[in-house]
Amino acid sequence: MKHIRLLAAAAVLFCLCGSAGAQVVKTKTKVEGDEVKYKSKGFLYTFQEQSKIYQPTYSAQFVPGNQAYATQVLNAWKSYEANLLDLSPDFLADTVAAMLPDGTVIKGKGAFVTAIKAYRSGFSAMKTTVEAWMPVKSIDQNKESVCIWGIWNCTKTDGTKLKQAVHELWFFNSDGKVDYFRQFTQQLPNN
Repeated sequence: MKHIRLLAAAAVLFCLCGSAGAQVVKTKTKVEGDEVKYKSKGFLYTFQEQSKIYQPTYSAQFVPGNQAYATQVLNAWKSYEANLLDLSPDFLADTVAAMLPDGTVIKGKGAFVTAIKAYRSGFSAMKTTVEAWMPVKSIDQNKESVCIWGIWNCTKTDGTKLKQAVHELWFFNSDGKVDYFRQFTQQLPNN
């Protein structure tokens, strides 16, 4: 698993540098008006240049976000792991929408909490490992979000084991409440 991550990171660095011989030693991000500029050891990339490759449907202009939102997401993960889901729904907007890995769309706070509790009740035990989290703010959308990656080691109520890599996106509205949630999972071997 670690080798795959290293290979992916190397591929990203290779693509960002533009040639195999270039090295990225230090990256700086600078916001000038509506434009975000990235500088990496003499190379300067702007959003306009990057958008010639792909045009983002949401945003490609991010800066570090509010750490308080990351704390809320981490607390939600801890509540989910401990099966204490009544402790965390206060930070959900009444109109929250969620997209789950199987394509299920859930709309509304009540439906979201009910679905999450129902899914979690299928497990007798869960151990969560968080690999990384990152609060970010989209400049052009003026929206805060938190990205989180982790591993769930679960025991189902029938005793079978389930291990999943999880990536979640939590989007916060201007009131500081989650109004959109998206989850991606990957089945991992139970070794």
